[in-house]
Amino acid sequence: MTAVQSLVMSRVPENQRASTGASTNLARQFGMALGPALASAAWAASGYAASGMRAGVALAAALSVAVTVVLARTGAPPRAAAGSGEAPESVAGAGPGHGPRRPARSTTGEP
Repeated sequence: MTAVQSLVMSRVPENQRASTGASTNLARQFGMALGPALASAAWAASGYAASGMRAGVALAAALSVAVTVVLARTGAPPRAAAGSGEAPESVAGAGPGHGPRRPARSTTGEP
């Protein structure tokens, strides 16, 4: 697992890990295709001069730094205490079986 994927997966509720892993892999593949294409386009736009190659590398580096900053600034969701049986607040109420249980209401009028 890559460092970025480890960072992302450590900040996701357990029930969203499959989607998160798939999204992370998609973003990585997209970046591996788009990065060289943008660098090559910058180089070609300069007429294949050395300055264009430097611009392409600088563009790739700037995009890498921007993505790293965005990932580092995202906060981790609150986690439930181990063994408490409660879901973190970010997924509470997300569907059947998620979140804390509420006591059943009495039908006899008694609290």
